[in-house]
Amino acid sequence: MRNLFSFIIICSLAAISCTKTKVADPVLTLTSEENILVPEEGGDITITYTLENKIEGEELIVNINTPEWISVSENNLDGNIVITVDPTDSKEDRTSSIFVSYADKTGFTVNLTQSKYTIKVDAKHLMGDYYGNEFSPDPNTGNFWLILSENGLNEEGAQCPNSTYYRFDVYTPLSDIEYGEADLIPVPEGVYHFDPSNSFENGTVSDQYSIAWTTDANGAVSSTDATVHYEDCTLTITANSIVAQVVIRGETHTITYNGTPEVDDARTNPFLSDLNDDYQMNFENCSLILYPVGDYYGIGYQNIMLYLTPDNGIGDYLTLDMVTNFATLEEGIAGTYGPISISEAIAPGTFLSGFASEDGYAQGSWWYYSATGEPYVYDKMAPFISGNIEISENQDGTITINVDTKDDRDNNITGTWTGTYETYSGMSARNTIPFNHFQQRNFQKFEKSLET
Repeated sequence: MRNLFSFIIICSLAAISCTKTKVADPVLTLTSEENILVPEEGGDITITYTLENKIEGEELIVNINTPEWISVSENNLDGNIVITVDPTDSKEDRTSSIFVSYADKTGFTVNLTQSKYTIKVDAKHLMGDYYGNEFSPDPNTGNFWLILSENGLNEEGAQCPNSTYYRFDVYTPLSDIEYGEADLIPVPEGVYHFDPSNSFENGTVSDQYSIAWTTDANGAVSSTDATVHYEDCTLTITANSIVAQVVIRGETHTITYNGTPEVDDARTNPFLSDLNDDYQMNFENCSLILYPVGDYYGIGYQNIMLYLTPDNGIGDYLTLDMVTNFATLEEGIAGTYGPISISEAIAPGTFLSGFASEDGYAQGSWWYYSATGEPYVYDKMAPFISGNIEISENQDGTITINVDTKDDRDNNITGTWTGTYETYSGMSARNTIPFNHFQQRNFQKFEKSLET
């Protein structure tokens, strides 16, 4: 019995000695991003992880497939791996993979992409113009020219030497600011993309007029090579900045402007009038000249031109192109004259509304003002578009001209003059009228040019 008991004990001990405790495998888990984007300037990147069931004596292994530009700075089994990425000079994005393993039992992979090298420009100056929808196929699309540069223009308004200028032809939503309401027009916020097809659609930067140019030591663009088009372009506009990325000869340029994106209003004035409010003309010390033109329109009635000018050249001027109610000048010029446009059939008892000729002259019936009296130079002017002009013949031999008209901005223009007039006769044709009494103005649209 004693021997049997001893045998049982021995067998039990043997069984216990043959059973081993199972040790759990380590578990390595990535807790930071699997895909990392690194800026072109490089720097330190931290990869975080958790490690369960560490094994004494084992280390974390970090394998980098591009050790020529990525190195390990810190690896202490503390949940952080710090790698250092060198700056890049590559014209393309470059990629790498980092494989982290532990005890050949567990691991993870991190994918890294470094942005390509870009030429960085701190644009301290913004110039440009807003043209409204003048150059847009869609009437609801506006057009801006934006020019960014480090140096802008010098005191004489010329380009600075050894400087680069970036121009963008941008198509945006139409501004709700009417012409004349503001000197500067803000550029609508948004991201605008390069358009090599030159569709001039909203949200695009056209290729045709978007260029960069570099000046020489004299501030001039001395060669064709100094002016280049973009190969690609993205323009990001916010309320207080402009960031442009352009590709020129395979190199990416990042141009940053910190400031309010707003430029000059360069829209063609839709109005001929320079007035912003009603105006009372003062014809004190003014003289009247009458030019008879005869039956110029071939309707059987006399056409006359009236020029009312201040004696010293300073003040209000009046030019009236009228068709009387009479066949001859001897019958008089009295009557109430209403407006008629150049596109309508000319009728007696009318004044020709003011308009701009194709060659840039003011024709028809107009008001002018000169502050200096310099010949043929007028500070302000306005056409007579509607209303009435009444001419009365008085018993003392004088006539009275009463003007109660409106311009093309719906401003009232009024005034009265009484006096005698001189008649300049002998004019056989209308084209002999001295149009140098009119102010020549530029009514032509500005045409864009690739020339800087």
